[in-house]
Amino acid sequence: MEFFDQQRQYRAMANWFDHARLGLFIHWGHSSQRGCELSWPMVGGVFALPDQRDVRVEQYHSTAASFNPKHYDPRQWARLAKRSGVQYAVLTAKHHDGYSMFHTGQSNFSIEHSPYGKDIVGQFTQAFRSEGLTVGLYY
Repeated sequence: MEFFDQQRQYRAMANWFDHARLGLFIHWGHSSQRGCELSWPMVGGVFALPDQRDVRVEQYHSTAASFNPKHYDPRQWARLAKRSGVQYAVLTAKHHDGYSMFHTGQSNFSIEHSPYGKDIVGQFTQAFRSEGLTVGLYY
């Protein structure tokens, strides 16, 4: 019975997504300070992003120590997204580089141990849901 319940839930979610239309994907993290794509520069870049360059792993990760998005205002983002017709938003919670945009006891490589220190994922989720938008997380 559990299998069939899961199948019904999956179909309902897939149906919702088919009709959701406009969504927002926010691909952002500590390396954004450097102006580079998340994770790819550590492995030599990717052909689809021709302006990206190789970055040594240590150099790439060094920006985690200074990540302080003090102008981050998820409520403003959510209001703007809603006015723009967005129906759902997905935030990068943890990318392939291993940096967590939320507080975690699993690693010190997270927003919690940055100058900003606040849980970006929690703030984002609360702000977007308060505007009636569906939230997804890329992990």
